[in-house]
Amino acid sequence: MPSRTTPSRRSLLASAMLILCSGGIACAADDEPQVSGFITVDQFGYLPDAPKVAVLRDPVKGFDADLEYPPGAELTLVSAADGETVFAGAAEPWNDGRVDALSGDRAWWFDFSDVTAPGRYYVIDKENELRSPAFSIGADVYRPVLKEALRTFFYQRAGFAKRPPYADPAWQDGASHLKPLQDGEARLYSARDDASTARDLSGGWYDAGDFNRYTAWHANTIITLAHAYLERCRTAPRAGACYRS
Repeated sequence: MPSRTTPSRRSLLASAMLILCSGGIACAADDEPQVSGFITVDQFGYLPDAPKVAVLRDPVKGFDADLEYPPGAELTLVSAADGETVFAGAAEPWNDGRVDALSGDRAWWFDFSDVTAPGRYYVIDKENELRSPAFSIGADVYRPVLKEALRTFFYQRAGFAKRPPYADPAWQDGASHLKPLQDGEARLYSARDDASTARDLSGGWYDAGDFNRYTAWHANTIITLAHAYLERCRTAPRAGACYRS
């Protein structure tokens, strides 16, 4: 990407890459477009029949305002499996080319909704020798997302040990907050010496990345999970087994 202040940035980048490659660091081939953060795609992927848009951004204000990215006249969608071009077109200015007040970017949309075949792809700007990260089109692109989202309820459980085979070895952990005067016998914060205020507040889920737990969020979460269970029972084979178990 050219710099707004340094016209020779491409040559400087090439020199830096030459030094890195000669030092034993793996580098892409000279004719292979570099992955660019200015060509953004859906990291989860796209459903076959859903709208599919890559957003191209040219930073005008903010931390990276010294860089610029003027999209090439034509962009292509390329199959990651065989390098074949499956779609080509021009990016359309977003919001008439005005700079977005929140992001500080000028943006374009590259719409490739006509492509419905499942597979791995990336968007290439040949003129600028840049490309997007690879992404998927497929009917199951949200399946791993759903799986990992539900795994959150396992890893965030309070007072519960996370051990293999259910926990990844890198994420295993012992139960916490089970010592005296902790969750199992929590006392009123304003009467810590009054044992009559002790209540068993163990269980539930930690909120975000801290140790807080909120009854309002817990109630909504439990209701949502219960509805998901009932919906699964209605649509799954042998649905009646859900209610008998």
